[in-house]
Amino acid sequence: SDLVIFISCFFIYPFGLDSGNDAPPLLLVSFDGFRADYLNKYSFPNLERFFSDGVLVRELTNVFTTKTFPNHYSLVTGLYAESHGILASIMYDPVSKKTFSIQNDSDPFWWNEATPIWVSVEESGYKAAAAMWPGTDVNIQNHTLKYQFKYDPKVTFQERLGNLTQWMTTDKSVKFAALYWEEPDRSGHMYGPDNTTEMSRVLKEVDGHVGFLMEQLNKTGLWGKVNVIITSDHGMAQCSQERLIKLDDCIRPGSYRVVDLTPVAAIIPLEGMLLFLKADLKLYLYIYIYIYMLGDHGYDNTFPSMHPFLAAHGPAFRKGYKMSSFNSVDLYPLMCHLMGVPPMPNNGSFAHVRCALVNEQCGELAFLIFTYISQF
Repeated sequence: SDLVIFISCFFIYPFGLDSGNDAPPLLLVSFDGFRADYLNKYSFPNLERFFSDGVLVRELTNVFTTKTFPNHYSLVTGLYAESHGILASIMYDPVSKKTFSIQNDSDPFWWNEATPIWVSVEESGYKAAAAMWPGTDVNIQNHTLKYQFKYDPKVTFQERLGNLTQWMTTDKSVKFAALYWEEPDRSGHMYGPDNTTEMSRVLKEVDGHVGFLMEQLNKTGLWGKVNVIITSDHGMAQCSQERLIKLDDCIRPGSYRVVDLTPVAAIIPLEGMLLFLKADLKLYLYIYIYIYMLGDHGYDNTFPSMHPFLAAHGPAFRKGYKMSSFNSVDLYPLMCHLMGVPPMPNNGSFAHVRCALVNEQCGELAFLIFTYISQF
């Protein structure tokens, strides 16, 4: 009977939540389009200083499609895209006739299929804050964040972080904060990930932001008192005009409506013929040429080039600990555990990530169980 009790305690204990009142606040930071293998190809003195005293997960398996909106929502819901409803960065619903895009993303219609972590945080009696994280400016399930501001690329990283740290220091009930930064994604699209000159430049800037993050948290007294997670939504692949797929060579021209073409085609089949005015055709061709990019993402989430990374630091995390990989949806149950917030049903697994935490027994305890059993 002693053996049964011992094993039962082992499996039950890790899934207990930290007390919400005692749990430190959590800051989640996303650098859009930060491909995992950038860590091996470029120098990141600040980021390396960050995870050398914390945790590095070399590679995350993200969700398909490997686009910005689906993956940012998966990170904060723990759900695959087909479950949370944000399937792409451009969508069209033929029933409601509604369109979703980067310029038109604030309709709750698209977001209400899931409960993001900031809603759960506020339903647990705490506050949440956000600096341009996708969806945080939307009224989701009748919840609108008090501390947030809508995406504006003109707002600097320093201003975004400054707002968050001010909210976190002046309102002690802020338990969760999220920050979004659009690089290195923007440069990856424009120049391609194989352009080492331009990528070296922008990744040096990103590393500088990590340095500012640590400096700002230290200056405000938050460093070492909050748990910080730095991650990304997807990677980036090099594009080539020689590898373009022409839809009209595959599908009868005029038989479909294009919703999205980059790079996973989303089309709606039409009945009859589709006519273009000459002026519209010129506009279409102009836009197509204008948006041609040397780098893109959205491809199969099994491709290493699509994978991001994760680094973490704070009182809850081990120091100098490295993990090879886990799934991006596993981050959600981890964050809920860190804040003592009950998780909603999700596709993630806390068991995949628990070894990153200082208070969680991992391989050592499993070895003790094996040794104990082998004595019989």
